[in-house]
Amino acid sequence: EVIITKDGPCLVEMNCRAHGADGNWVPLARILTGGYSQVDVAASAYLDEAEFNKIPHVPQSPLQAHGQMVYFVSYSKGKVKRTP
Repeated sequence: EVIITKDGPCLVEMNCRAHGADGNWVPLARILTGGYSQVDVAASAYLDEAEFNKIPHVPQSPLQAHGQMVYFVSYSKGKVKRTP
């Protein structure tokens, strides 16, 4: 986490934790990595050594796909009637 201050960027923290969003990103991660996510790998590391050993040591190259999560924030009241 970086906060931009009047004196420039300030590193607040750097952790190896899983992205939040209630796990909504896990299916995307599995698609992009060929079937596993950070959560899957962490669980396998503790619970299933054979499964953990199937995880590649380096990502596939060249990169086969990419993904992005976008958050929309509305500052107005109302109901979404449709999307494009």
